[in-house]
Amino acid sequence: MTALPVAAGPAGPSLKVRLRRAERARQWRAFALIGPLLLFLAFTFLIPLAGMLWRSVDDWEVPRVLPRTAAAIGGWDGAGLPAEPVYAALAEDLMQAYRERSTAVAAKRLNYAQQGFRTLLMSTARQLKAMPPEGGARDALAAIDPAKDVEWRQYPADLLGLAVEKREIQALADGDPLVWRHTKNPQMVEITNNVCGEFATRTCCLVGLRGSLLRDNRPAAKALTTALIEAQHAAYADLRAAAAAYAPFAPKFPVEELEAMLRSHAHNVTPTGDELRQQLALYTDELKSVSVIKRSTDSQRFAGRITVDLA
Repeated sequence: MTALPVAAGPAGPSLKVRLRRAERARQWRAFALIGPLLLFLAFTFLIPLAGMLWRSVDDWEVPRVLPRTAAAIGGWDGAGLPAEPVYAALAEDLMQAYRERSTAVAAKRLNYAQQGFRTLLMSTARQLKAMPPEGGARDALAAIDPAKDVEWRQYPADLLGLAVEKREIQALADGDPLVWRHTKNPQMVEITNNVCGEFATRTCCLVGLRGSLLRDNRPAAKALTTALIEAQHAAYADLRAAAAAYAPFAPKFPVEELEAMLRSHAHNVTPTGDELRQQLALYTDELKSVSVIKRSTDSQRFAGRITVDLA
């Protein structure tokens, strides 16, 4: 009997292939089940996190709103105060930003780095009515109303430096020798003091006497005043001796530091008579401008009432 070959049909996929396909289908079904959860996590966590990381290194607000300032301040080395062109650029940027109503964008960003910056920038832009004259931008931007535009706070004198470091305050005002030491801090900039500019030739201290002493013992009042003036001249002539005499009242300061501090003072200014009254009238005008003295006060008359010629 002869066996005839039977033609076989096309071979189907192997068992290995079918298992792989089944496993792939199972994986796709599992992915379809967790897909919505992955999308939810991406939109609520991953994308916001990526945005936060990007914003932590992206600083577009200030260069976009204050482009001239950003370019001009690039040449500043951080020592002292910027040059006049930086202030001019800032004034021009603030005026444009105020017109375009974009000041708040930069103010908000700067406030993250320095508390109180938003209020400062917004009020400065609002008060800057016209472009300052050439060379006057710094003075125009610094012309603030100390009674309205400054929030004054009281701190113990030895904590003023710490308050600045913690950014609780942006500036401090006090007397020497504490402030003298702060001027040696490279992280701080001295804005002004009462022994520079027009104040260098003004007196900073007065002799206050009771009316009864002037009426009952005028020679004693004259002798006391003369002695204090002579002591002032003596201190100016021998700063080392003056520092040593003052050292017990400033135990945290060595005599050498006190002597260096005294060298920066103008202790030899002793106006009397009409010259003193003129200086007091100037001080009265300045105190009127910050509402310490009533604006209706006659400065010249007031200066005359609080002084007495003992000659």
